Amino acid sequence: MVVISIVSLINFNYTGSDRFIVSIDRHDQSCSSINSEIESDINKKYEFFKKGDIDIIKLEKYLKDEYPAIENVSVYRKVKDDVYIDIKNATPTMRVFERDSSYYVDKSGKKMSLYSNCVKAVPVIFGSVNKSNIDEVNKLIAVIKNDSVLKYYINSIRINEKGVFTLYPCVGKYVIRLGHLNDLDEKFFKLNTLYRYLLKDLEENKYISIDLRFDHQVVCTKRI
Repeated sequence: MVVISIVSLINFNYTGSDRFIVSIDRHDQSCSSINSEIESDINKKYEFFKKGDIDIIKLEKYLKDEYPAIENVSVYRKVKDDVYIDIKNATPTMRVFERDSSYYVDKSGKKMSLYSNCVKAVPVIFGSVNKSNIDEVNKLIAVIKNDSVLKYYINSIRINEKGVFTLYPCVGKYVIRLGHLNDLDEKFFKLNTLYRYLLKDLEENKYISIDLRFDHQVVCTKRI
C-alpha cells in the first residue's frame, strides 16, 4: 500500500521565517477539513511563539489529548529548529448513538469526536459500545460487510445491555431479531434465503419482524 502525504507549511505572524512543517496522511479525503482544523488550531495556539521556544513534548501531548480523531502523532525537530509534525488520522468503523450522545468508534473501541464538517459512511450502532463488546460488534460488522447481499440491505444495529442484537434494514419498516452472535453463519444463511423469496413483501412493509433466533427455522410476523 502506498500512502501519499501532503506537506503543508504553516507560517507565523511573529516572523516570516518561523514555521511548522506538518505532514498529514491524507489518504482519506472525506475528512480533509479536520486536517485543516488541526493546522489552523496549531497556527493560532503558537501564533506569537518563536520556533525555538516551542515545547515539542507538550505540543505532541496537546494534539493527542485534544483530537481523538488522531491515531498517531509525532512532533520532532530537524535542522534550524523547524518543528515537524507527522499526523495519522484514525479510521472510524461505526457511529454510535447512546442515550443523548453520538460519537464515532474505531476498531479498538476508542471513541472519536464528531465533526460537523466530516460525515463518515459507516454502520450505525444504537446502544453502548465498550471494551467488553467491541470484538462482537466488530465481528458482526465484518460479516455484514463481507456478505454480497446483506451489505446492501442492513445499515443499522441495536445492542442491548444483555448483548442481544437487532438489525434494521435500509428499506422497509421491519426489524431482524438476531439475538446473540452464536451460529451467525446459519442465521445469515437463513436471512439470505428469505430475502430471495420475500424481499418484495418486506420492502412493501407486509411484515413487521424477522426472527432468526430459532434453530432451523425463521419466524416472520405479518403486519395486520
